[in-house]
Amino acid sequence: VGPGKAFECFPSSDIAESGFRTFGDDAKGRERTLARGVRGRFHRSSEARVVTHDVIGWQAEHDGLGILLGDDQGGRGKGGCGISRDGVGGGRQGRDVLCAELLGDDETVRIVAQDQRAFEEVLIAHAERGGLEQLQELYGRYNLMAFPGGNGGQEMGFFSNKKATKMEDFKGMRVRTPGWYMDIMNSIGASVSPLPGGEVYLALERGVIDAAEFSAPAINYPMGFDDITKYVIEPGVHQPSVQCTIFFNKDAWNSLPADLQWIVKIAAKETQLWSTAWIENLNVQAINKFKEKIEFVRMDDKTLSAFAKKTKEYLETVKAKNPDVKKTLDSQEQFKKDFVTWREVRGGVAPWPIDDYIAGKHTQ
Repeated sequence: VGPGKAFECFPSSDIAESGFRTFGDDAKGRERTLARGVRGRFHRSSEARVVTHDVIGWQAEHDGLGILLGDDQGGRGKGGCGISRDGVGGGRQGRDVLCAELLGDDETVRIVAQDQRAFEEVLIAHAERGGLEQLQELYGRYNLMAFPGGNGGQEMGFFSNKKATKMEDFKGMRVRTPGWYMDIMNSIGASVSPLPGGEVYLALERGVIDAAEFSAPAINYPMGFDDITKYVIEPGVHQPSVQCTIFFNKDAWNSLPADLQWIVKIAAKETQLWSTAWIENLNVQAINKFKEKIEFVRMDDKTLSAFAKKTKEYLETVKAKNPDVKKTLDSQEQFKKDFVTWREVRGGVAPWPIDDYIAGKHTQ
């Protein structure tokens, strides 16, 4: 990771002995591991669970295969940071993003990670619409050089033991979610706790909370929420995609010769592409596994519109206080407006199985 190592690693033998849950094929034939924690090592959890696959934007090709990827909202431990202070770092950027002691309460950082567009549109924005430059300008203030390093796709909604299809169903519900969504849920009458990732399973299991959202299917599956809840309240209205970022200490970056910088830029672009395809493929596998054990409950259209209205009202207050948030959100909204006509005229050809399409299922 670099001289300022921000991650804890542990031998593969420890992982194998801990008991874990895995899925998916490793087409590249190399064992790579995303670890949620070995029993008692990092998180207080009743069962250790890991996924034997790549960490997005990260490889671990040595005996220390387990790289803890903490929840950045509450996980302030060594593994939850995602940054090496003095060298190269990488990791999941979602939630409140990075370490509070590094970035403080910069609201703009949240919206860069919690993008309001689908993952394929985020790829376009970074490559063709000035998103990369905006990303680097933002993190440059903190002496970081940043490159997109993969997108986790759309996040799931709340794993819950209570059904909720209407806005009023959330009133009084005890839920786990961090960041802006926490504020929005509180505003509609829910009681929200921004628990660290390692505490979510136990809180659900013991009834401390009624529901929790965490991440995309492939990241949620190793957490085991389907073992202790009955429903998933869909869709994940709070996060159409989660953009990950690879970070370098800017002084270290500037010390590299131009040819090595060029190589890293190419590698970052490649990572953005392959890891996005990799995680979305795993999302497909994970969601089908969830389907075997848990019921998907869908919020009705009126509720989706109400959430959007409440979100717009909330974000307008944030924009009024922070010009950078306004700049970023306005840019994302303009992107969506620019794509309205193309989205409309290309509609009606969603890739459903052919018999479903023949039967009239045309839109997504």
